[in-house]
Amino acid sequence: MKRKTRINQAGERVDYSACDVLELMVRNIYKRTGLKGCSSHTGRRSYGTNMNAQGVDLSAIQRALGHSEPSMTIEYIDVSDEQLMSASEIAL
Repeated sequence: MKRKTRINQAGERVDYSACDVLELMVRNIYKRTGLKGCSSHTGRRSYGTNMNAQGVDLSAIQRALGHSEPSMTIEYIDVSDEQLMSASEIAL
């Protein structure tokens, strides 16, 4: 396990431990297949983003991804333009 640091959306520093060996293996697989910009978390991001797009509650997505904090889960979810349009229509 390797100690790592990241900055969350609130700008706070978060320290955590990660298994770099597995991450390196997955990155090498993506590299050999010609996929660029992929990492060991690409699948997790897709999983969280797809659940969000289907209307799954944030707390359920958080649990499915194994995060202890909602702020970490939010960083794994990409919001589509369609979702933003729907949200703005609801707000009117």
